[in-house]
This record gives sequence, structure tokens and C-alpha cells, in this order.
Amino acid sequence: MNAIETWNEAVSAFVRYLETEVGLLPTTVSSYQDTLRVSVGAFLTDEAPDLLARPGNLRPDHAARFIGWGREQGWKGSTINHHLIVWRVFIRWMVYDGSWGVDRNVLEWVERVRYRTPERPVWTLAQAQHFLATVEAVSDNPALDVAMFGVFLTTGLRLFEVLGLEWERVDYEGRRIRVRGKGSKERVVPLVEWMVGHLVAYQGRERRSTGRVFRRPDGTPCGREYAKSRLRRFTAAAGLTQEGQSLHQLRHTALTLLIEAGVDVYTVKEVAGHASLNTTGHYLHLAGHDLVARYRAVAPF
Repeated sequence: MNAIETWNEAVSAFVRYLETEVGLLPTTVSSYQDTLRVSVGAFLTDEAPDLLARPGNLRPDHAARFIGWGREQGWKGSTINHHLIVWRVFIRWMVYDGSWGVDRNVLEWVERVRYRTPERPVWTLAQAQHFLATVEAVSDNPALDVAMFGVFLTTGLRLFEVLGLEWERVDYEGRRIRVRGKGSKERVVPLVEWMVGHLVAYQGRERRSTGRVFRRPDGTPCGREYAKSRLRRFTAAAGLTQEGQSLHQLRHTALTLLIEAGVDVYTVKEVAGHASLNTTGHYLHLAGHDLVARYRAVAPF
């Protein structure tokens, strides 16, 4: 067995561990696997091939070289940090498993790359409504696409939460859905009447009451690439193409619109699944001009 085959065997064992013992969503497991096999694997092949077969020889300077190599590839700081986190978790598992000749994890002490987070573009309510109207007008599968992007924009769910949503977790009577978020933590997210109507119509067409909600016409669950390609198509058709645009932008738009509509920050925190109010506080900044106007309208003095 050559070095790269040894590395891939270890990655496969790690993936089985994530699936069977940790219980991560398939989309998350796939992301981890791609990072290790493609990104970290490419770096090791180019810069430190001996580590493919002997990961226990990993040193802190390898991480520094990985950061420099990543910058040469044109990766953003956030991408490099994500890859470092996945690599760290992989080595941590190797230590725990005890089968790979790794007795310590030097990546535990590697500092993340510091970078300035660019301002995330968000849509106004009018732009979000225009986008959804465009989806309904130009999609070749409007029932699916309006329902999926409607969930993005009315709930603020993360990408993996939307794609992993199951019919068993949709409660029409209670006008809510139960979401399994980061760390498999569950939370309840309300549904607006408009969204309930579109989900009912979509489910009626699909004739399903169990399993994944969002599926392609052939029955396979919608994945990241499907959602990304549809977003590109519909934003172009709606004339809403912006620099930095992404599926995660839809979450930022939804949460910002909740703040602008007057939903209190504690409720937004619970809806978003944030661990800290500090994270939710970012949306106060994005909606700051409206907050000032509302404050002046109701201030007692």
C-alpha cells in the first residue's frame, strides 16, 4: 500500500467513525472527507509526502507551511481556518483511535489565521420578495425551489439544516419546524403562514410524509451543488448578483429582516441557534439604521 492509499484508508475509517459514532449529517461528513482527501491531501502530496503514511511525524511547522501553501492557492483566511479545524479533528481522532501511530496532536496549539471579515451582503425585504417571485416565475420546478428558498429566507436556517430537514419535523398545526442544528442540538423555529402554504402545496405534489423534504424530480435529496447552482441562476434572473453572494447570505438576510421587523434579539438568538448573544449582535449592526428610527419613535422622553 503506497502513502496516499494509507492516507485515504485512514480518512475512510474516520468517515465511518463520524457516521456511526458521532452521527453527523451526510453533508457535514462529505465536507470533512473532501477537505482531508482533496485539500489537506494535496498539500501533503506537494510539501510533506512522508506524513501521508506517517501522520505521527506532524510538526507545528507543517501547519505554518500549510497556511502559506493555502494562501498560494488563493484560499481565503476562513477557508484555511476551516481546513485546519478539520485536520485537527482528524488528528485528534487518530490519537483517540490508537491505530495510526499518533500519540499527540500538535495542531491543538496552532492559532487560527487572522483576517478581516468582509461585510456580508444582505437583501432588503423588497429584494427578498422580488427574488422569490423570480424563482416562481422562471423555475422549471417552482414548487420545490420556492419552498426551499422560502425556508432559507423566512427561517434563517443554515444550509445543512435546510437540506437535512425531514417531513417528520414539520408541524403544520403548530406552525413550526423542529431543527437539528450544530452538535445535533434541537430547536424550534416558527413558520410564517406564507411558508406553510408553500410547504403544503409542495408536499401535496411530492406525496411524501417521511424523509428528506427537498428532493430533486428523480427522488434524490437536494445537495449543496443543486442549491448553489439554482441560487446563481435565480439571482442573475432577478438582477441581484452581488460580490460575496452565497447561500449563507440568505441566512444573514433572514435574520437581519427579523431584527428590522422588531423581533427581539433573544428570540432571534433562539431561532438562529446561536450559542452566544455576541453572534446575534452582529445583526443589530446590519439593521442599525432601522433600530435608530424605531427607538426614536417609541422613546419616552
